[in-house]
Amino acid sequence: MKVLVLFDVAHRAAAASTFSPEELKEKEDKQTEADVLSCLQRLGHEVETLAIFDDVAPIIAKVKCFAPDVVFNLTESFHHDRAHEPNIPALLELMKMRYTGARPDALMLCKDKALAKKVLSYHHVRVPHFVISPESRPLKRLRRFVYPAFVKPVCEESSDGISKASFAKSEEEALDRACFIHDKFHCDALIEEYIEGRELYVGVLGARKLTVFPPREIFFDQVPDDEPKFATFKAKWDDAYRKKWGIQNGPARELPTGIEEKLARLARKVYRALKIQGRTAHRRRRDRHYRSQPQSVPGARGRFRPVGCRSRHGIRRAYSEDSRQRRRLKPLNRKYLARSTGSNKTDFLPILVEKAKGLPSLNKP
Repeated sequence: MKVLVLFDVAHRAAAASTFSPEELKEKEDKQTEADVLSCLQRLGHEVETLAIFDDVAPIIAKVKCFAPDVVFNLTESFHHDRAHEPNIPALLELMKMRYTGARPDALMLCKDKALAKKVLSYHHVRVPHFVISPESRPLKRLRRFVYPAFVKPVCEESSDGISKASFAKSEEEALDRACFIHDKFHCDALIEEYIEGRELYVGVLGARKLTVFPPREIFFDQVPDDEPKFATFKAKWDDAYRKKWGIQNGPARELPTGIEEKLARLARKVYRALKIQGRTAHRRRRDRHYRSQPQSVPGARGRFRPVGCRSRHGIRRAYSEDSRQRRRLKPLNRKYLARSTGSNKTDFLPILVEKAKGLPSLNKP
């Protein structure tokens, strides 16, 4: 099968440029793209690569010239702007090209946390109570709000804009953090009820028939018991910080009876309601489950890669928030390759390729 591996870079690259797995790792710092390329080549497929930055013309030319059976879409930004991520699959749809990952509508929906929460509320999925502080007219008061609160950018991803200061114990702290988000990220701020609990990830793979994988968990073993535990940007991407506080990812520790089945049902429901082949975040408080944020793009880095292909093919069921991502233009949460800690990095790729042969789980305009 002819496969085009499509990904974004932080600089202009010649349309004729080709990349080997080694070059992707060493020159571009793109571990996931290297893994995908290496796996596809070992499986015997005819594979070509295309790096894009600020011009879509090479995509059109490459598709016409190479005529791939499927595009393995690993793009997350265009011209330094992640807001353009949905436009790449939209272009592929206009070209009647099959591709892996979420469709444009799912990507656009999941990039707006507030809108996604409203959709899930309509589908009777519990979400934390929240309000929006618009950048154009910041809130000056929070009426009848229950504290502590959690404050984050509406449209950022992978814990960008999330730090310890995101945890607000009072109205003053919440509004101050919202103003910080307006000034730094130039976007609206989401102020929501903080749900204390464990943070779990549930991978989901498929389109019509969904496969739900066992939950995984992020552990904060050396964080004091009296401190809130949630995934800040540093907790996800700063190795020294993770080591200092004993932050690790792995298979979920023992869950109460019946909870794993509830998580699987919830994962399927959110996955379908938001039209994503991706992941979502939740928190659980006692016997109640809350969805915190959908992710259409699952993080895929060395320590932990949720299952799926492009666009967070996983549902992150957390007792917290947000996805995994690393850069501002380094290897973002390199979404698509399924992988679990301690397992071979190619474990899930054959499943994806087998599905691609019949194309039942790929987007087909």
